[in-house]
Amino acid sequence: MGRIPKIGGKGGAGDSRELAAICGEIGARVESIPAESRGGEPVSSTRIRALIERGDIDGANALLRHGSLLGGREGNNAKAP
Repeated sequence: MGRIPKIGGKGGAGDSRELAAICGEIGARVESIPAESRGGEPVSSTRIRALIERGDIDGANALLRHGSLLGGREGNNAKAP
């Protein structure tokens, strides 16, 4: 294998077909899903991160279609539950 491509995301140079070809080299399967929009804007990791940074966890969860998978407490000694 030997190569780690930059695909998708901000500045990504590839697409799902390239990812499928690369994953096929190691026997991994890729499933593409159609892009979604909510509220007239695309659902993206950037949008979800912005909601989380503003403290709008419910808004982020709505875009994710499920509750957050991580938990914890805020502060210097925060520990995951």
